[in-house]
Amino acid sequence: MRKGASLLVAALALPPLLTPVPAAAAAYSISASPSSLVFLQGESTHDLTITNTGTATVSFNANPIAPFNEIGLSNKTCSGIGTGAPGGTLGAGQSCILAVGFNPTQLGAQHWQIQLTYGPPPDGTGNQLAVPLTLYHYAFYGLYTLDAYGGIHPNGCQPLSGGPYWRGWRIARALALIPTQQVPGGYVLDGLGGVHPFGNAPAVSDWPRFGWDIARDIKLMPTANSSDAPGYVLDGWGGVHPFGGAAPVRQTAYWPQFDIAKKMVILPDGSGGYVLDGFGGLHPFSIGSSLPPPPMASAYWPGMNLARDVELNPGLSPIGGVTLDAWGGVHPFGSQPALAAPGPFWPYRDVARAIRFDDANANEGWIMDAYGGLHAFAQTPGSATSPAPPYPYWGAPLAVDLAAF
Repeated sequence: MRKGASLLVAALALPPLLTPVPAAAAAYSISASPSSLVFLQGESTHDLTITNTGTATVSFNANPIAPFNEIGLSNKTCSGIGTGAPGGTLGAGQSCILAVGFNPTQLGAQHWQIQLTYGPPPDGTGNQLAVPLTLYHYAFYGLYTLDAYGGIHPNGCQPLSGGPYWRGWRIARALALIPTQQVPGGYVLDGLGGVHPFGNAPAVSDWPRFGWDIARDIKLMPTANSSDAPGYVLDGWGGVHPFGGAAPVRQTAYWPQFDIAKKMVILPDGSGGYVLDGFGGLHPFSIGSSLPPPPMASAYWPGMNLARDVELNPGLSPIGGVTLDAWGGVHPFGSQPALAAPGPFWPYRDVARAIRFDDANANEGWIMDAYGGLHAFAQTPGSATSPAPPYPYWGAPLAVDLAAF
């Protein structure tokens, strides 16, 4: 073969020349952590971490999409980019933190968002990422009405879900809330002794099983929370039964075969409490190894089954509180002074059902009637709890209990 021909064959055997490829466009990407924010009742600030998840330096700015200036944004560790809005410039893999504030101007559950705009420096435009916001703001942390069928109704507070319901069967007896600021849940007591969680309350299995309608009240220990909620069930004969790992009690009163016990309270230190009988008497009991609380004089109606509820005033030391009679009368005991504005009174009508102090305003609170109405009472006239918050109301005596925190 000639030399020229051999060179041509060799050239044909070589791989083709590669065509140059332009460099890939810079990838701009950011992420937010958490990807959404929830402001529970009483929460005012959260951190939002922005991370550059792309391959190129990126600039971003943040703007709230919400009315009435309810959402405030500021740079916590972000440097800003000169646009006037919070934001920053981040190299690949870098992060910074925005501070998100909630300044509520309206009640209820609200759903807004933070809009993040990002792209190449210096302006950071061209792309968007939304961070959803869920915000809760109510007049109270927890104020709920229980109806006879088990329905749990919020009174100016956050709705809670997951509770029992017995349609057409009036078997619900009492309601207890987990005593933490955001009130994650609680328990409904049925007449047979069943303890039913709602919200994020932990399930319990050691509740009493009476087999007939004799359960009357339920109270939780002051230390109860969403992972551990010990408490007690009161039966109509005066027995106090622990559940949820609560310590046993030592009682001073018990009426076998006599359905006269109405309600109970537990002291703020968890050392004991009192059982209210239908005639108005208060009977101390101790919890665990504690000494029983002192005997307590109270309004008393011998032979008249008029007492309906008892409530301790959380702001008093030594012990003080009130009992409520069926006609709406409010009767102080212990260190509780008489009320200058005691609320409504329905003579000879069995209509009052529950009484609760407002934890945020000592010596003020509400009386609940059998139809669901809430009526303010106070140590002095012109209380902050008047007028009462929105409440459910029925044309029949369906309201069973009122729980507050």
